[in-house]
Amino acid sequence: MLGASLITIAISFSSQARAQQSGAESEAVDASLDAEARALYEAGELAYQRGRFENALEHFSRAYKLSQRPELLYNIGSAADRLRLDEQALDAFLKYLEALPEAPNRAEVQSRIKVLQKTSRRQIEDTASEAAAVEKEARPEPESAEPEPTGEEVERVVEPVAPAEEPRIEPVAPEVEGAAGQGALPWIVAGTGVALGGAGAVLFIVGQGKISDVEGAERGSRWEDYEADADTGPTLANTGVVLIGVGAAALATGVAWLAVGGGKGGERVAVAVTPSGVTARGRF
Repeated sequence: MLGASLITIAISFSSQARAQQSGAESEAVDASLDAEARALYEAGELAYQRGRFENALEHFSRAYKLSQRPELLYNIGSAADRLRLDEQALDAFLKYLEALPEAPNRAEVQSRIKVLQKTSRRQIEDTASEAAAVEKEARPEPESAEPEPTGEEVERVVEPVAPAEEPRIEPVAPEVEGAAGQGALPWIVAGTGVALGGAGAVLFIVGQGKISDVEGAERGSRWEDYEADADTGPTLANTGVVLIGVGAAALATGVAWLAVGGGKGGERVAVAVTPSGVTARGRF
C-alpha cells in the first residue's frame, strides 16, 4: 500500500484538454476554471489527510477533469487504493506513469501496480469459480435410464463374498549400529533442531495468515485495519523460513552424529528403521 503522502501541485491549474479561445473571454474562462480546479484539489487534499477518502477521491477526480494535470492521477489512485477500489486505483496509476514516465516515485508506483494486478486476477478467478459453482448447482441431475429389476432378477442377485485377507508379515529392517560415545550431546543438537523447526513453522503460518488477510481484504475496507498485518506478515514468514532451515540442519547433524559418532568404552547405539518409524536404542 502506498504511503499517505500526496503529490502537491503548486503550479497553475490551466486546462490542457479544452480548445484554445481568444481574447478576454479566453482569459476569463481560464481564470474561472483555474480557481475551481485549485479549490477542488485543496478540498481533496484536506479530506485525504483527515481520512475521508471517498470525498478526497471525488474532489481529485473533478479537479483532474478541469485541469488534466497528470499529477492528480497519482492522488486519484492513492484515494481509490485506500478505499480498496482496486480497478480504479490500478487504472489511475497506469495512466500516471504513462503521462509521467520519469516520475520521481516511479518505483513505488510500479510496486503497488504489481500488487493490484495480482489482486485483480485473483478476484476474476474467484468470480469465475463462484459462477461455475452456481451453474453446477442449478443444473438438474440426469435421471437414471436403467429399469428397476423384476422379482426374478432380485432373487438372482448374489452378495459377493469378500476374499479372505491374507496375513500381513511386517518386514524387519536391519539395524544400523553406530557409536554413542559422545554422550547426550547429539540428542541435544537434534532436539534443538526440532524445536527451531517447530517455531519456524508456527511463525511462517502466522506470517502467511497476515499476508492473506491483507491481500484478501474486502472492497471498502479501511487500510488502518490491515496496516499492521502488512508490515509484520512478511517479516514473520521470512523468519519462519530461516528457523525451519536452521532447525532442519541441526536435526540432520544430530542424527548423523548419533549414527556415526566415535565410540568410547564399548558403549554402542543402535538405530533401527521399521515400518512404523525410526527407533534408537543404547546407553549414553
